[in-house]
Amino acid sequence: FMSVGAIAGFIKSCWKPVLLADGFCWFRYILPEQESGIRVSGTTTSFRKGLKSSLICLRRRKPRLSQLNPSASYLPVTSRSYSARSNNGPFSDNTACSIHLGPQVKPTMPEKKHFERLPKSVIPKNYELFLRPNLTKFTFEGKVKIDITINEPTSKIVMNAIELEITKAELTTAEGRALTPARSLSTETETLTLDLGETLPAGDAQLHLTFLGQLNDKMKGFYRSKYTLGEEERYAAVTQFESTDARRCFPCWDEPAIKSTFDIALAVQPEKTALSNMPVVSEKVEGGERTVTFARTPIMSTYLVAVVVGDYDYIEDTSTDGVKVRVYTPVGKQEQGRFALHVATKVLPYYKDYFNIAYPLPKIDLIAISDFSAGAMENWGLVTYREVCLLVDSENTSTARKQLIALVVGHELAHQWFGNLVTMEWWTHLWLNEGYASFVEFMCVAHLFPEYDIWTQFVTDMYIPALQLDCLNNSHPIEVPVGHPNEIEEIFDDISYNKGASVIRMLYNYIGDNDFRAGMHLYLTRHQYSNTFTEDLWAALEEASSKPVADVMTTWTKQMGFP
Repeated sequence: FMSVGAIAGFIKSCWKPVLLADGFCWFRYILPEQESGIRVSGTTTSFRKGLKSSLICLRRRKPRLSQLNPSASYLPVTSRSYSARSNNGPFSDNTACSIHLGPQVKPTMPEKKHFERLPKSVIPKNYELFLRPNLTKFTFEGKVKIDITINEPTSKIVMNAIELEITKAELTTAEGRALTPARSLSTETETLTLDLGETLPAGDAQLHLTFLGQLNDKMKGFYRSKYTLGEEERYAAVTQFESTDARRCFPCWDEPAIKSTFDIALAVQPEKTALSNMPVVSEKVEGGERTVTFARTPIMSTYLVAVVVGDYDYIEDTSTDGVKVRVYTPVGKQEQGRFALHVATKVLPYYKDYFNIAYPLPKIDLIAISDFSAGAMENWGLVTYREVCLLVDSENTSTARKQLIALVVGHELAHQWFGNLVTMEWWTHLWLNEGYASFVEFMCVAHLFPEYDIWTQFVTDMYIPALQLDCLNNSHPIEVPVGHPNEIEEIFDDISYNKGASVIRMLYNYIGDNDFRAGMHLYLTRHQYSNTFTEDLWAALEEASSKPVADVMTTWTKQMGFP
């Protein structure tokens, strides 16, 4: 993620990808120019020159910033030195640097935060969500009507919300009575608690909430993305909700297993492009504002909801299985989306044939975002990408870059089935999403572009880096128990992606293509629009192949290293 150099007796950030010695390490350092002091923790990992160095940089792992811990020890610069080679990926300027570390100090480990998942006494059935972003003041206002089911008598409703100002809350019972609950927000637990003042019986009800929020600059939740149009600096409003940031946009039950349908409407400036997961069903211009209403989504998790408002051009085509595909680009760059459009229109029918399940939405949009923290995000029907992962300049883009774009498009579209249609029950089973999609993306690209010899690259770019990381004492199993949301980002790493893909590849060769296909079809049809555990995948593949899949694979996923 970043390179480092010595300055003023401490280590200073330079923000370039770097390889320290060999393998993987954690590090801490102080930015001396910051008055309050900032501690930054990050990771580095071995890179191989070429394509996958790009992919590793683009995974969702991000450096985390927090205030200094007064009891922790930090590393002053002394004479001990390690050489640092630059990464030759797309974000490197190919300069060498070095880091000087003091004597090794045992770090102070943070205490594990207590965490409880949301109670299931009340669950949502449908969200009717309205958002009005202000791209000048960087704020937004919203309201949401939630159809809820009360599963057991309760006097409280607990849901997720953070960095929102709740201006009104009202509950309407099945009999039509209106209650005004007392509300309290907890920053520590990222929850909104509504005290109803009486115990409601099991049944249906409606919850009405209005709220205000900030279009933040954190590249998560509902945030602002800066771009230039001609000589003018402008902003788009963009969402990034995985893993637990839908709660920064609207109050919700922000857990993958608590699925619901969504009716989304946006109030925007008349000239702006407004996108969401589903096609537009109506538009109305009134008072200098355009209200865009979208069709109801399938039942899905909150982290897959997406909204984009800004200035974009697009090109479109229709896949052979009848799905409308659009690629949205910065204004004037629509031709740079031509390669991604070609890949997407070929990927959808390939996956339909392979899974024997049609893509369940009427459209799929791919959009290039100028400020984006990940490589891409598989929002259902509206996939967001970093610009370098979607756009191809016909005169300057290398073949390696085109391979990367084909892989990333294949990866995110695989999620439309494996992750969106069928979703992991909790983040402990994240590898079901990422490991499987990381394997299938290679199958897809090998089918579309046999000249890439992509399976040879899988060995050098996925399998070997996974071995290098997994041989370290501080590796972790593929399947990691996750509690507090702060722990989730820590497992978006090369074990989830690379080792996960490698063991799926091993399993594929163990049971054979025909049984693998049959097992995947069984898994997806049996659990569509619901949630699964790792064991559900093993059960489907075992049923299709008549081989002891669960006994074999558990030894690979629940412990680090190899059996």
